[in-house]
Order: sequence, then structure tokens, then C-alpha cells
Amino acid sequence: MISQETADHVREVVALWAELNALFAELHALGEKARDDESFNTPT
Repeated sequence: MISQETADHVREVVALWAELNALFAELHALGEKARDDESFNTPT
């Protein structure tokens, strides 16, 4: 059996990981949007 402290730590790490994933998803979406906006501004 794992200790309560270890279980709490694992939950904390999982929560942080999920938060990090959400931030990366947001960053990726912003990057995609910036790339799309940039394509309108490229001179032909």
C-alpha cells in the first residue's frame, strides 16, 4: 500500500501535468492563430 503522503503527491503532480497540458494546448492554438494571421500579411 502506498502512503497517504505519496498518494497526495501523485495527485498533485497529475493536477499540475493536466494544467501544463492545458497551457500547451492554449499556446498551440495561439501559435496556429498567429500563423494564420501571418499568412494574410505576407506580400505576394
